[in-house]
Amino acid sequence: MFEGILAEISKNEKYQEIKDIITCALEEVLKINNINTGKEAINYLTKRLSTSGLDESIRRQFVHIMQKELGNVSGKRKTKSKIKALKKIWEIEIQTLFSRQKRTKWVSVRLTEDEYNLVVKQARKEGLSISDYVRKKLGF
Repeated sequence: MFEGILAEISKNEKYQEIKDIITCALEEVLKINNINTGKEAINYLTKRLSTSGLDESIRRQFVHIMQKELGNVSGKRKTKSKIKALKKIWEIEIQTLFSRQKRTKWVSVRLTEDEYNLVVKQARKEGLSISDYVRKKLGF
């Protein structure tokens, strides 16, 4: 479903940031209580993504998919369920696409005990492994 967007994102050096913007936008919609239809969710997502600095082409593709998937959905419960499902599909497709990239190179860094503890603490706080945390901080 999101293959086209993810293929375009993978070419961008800020792909992690772009993935996070879309994931956060979907999470925000799920937290809003007064969204009762798919069209309301689409309107929110469109506004949210237009102010996020997201590339116009990626934003348009994402909104188009949301219009196809949510355009005719009515009722708060159905809308939230559909958005949860779309978010899950988004996350699975991200994991599938980016897990194909085999990581074969190592980078090692010497740290003090305090520096290491700080990295571990921040990684846990963000729910990431140390490797994923460092990749995120480096923009990978």
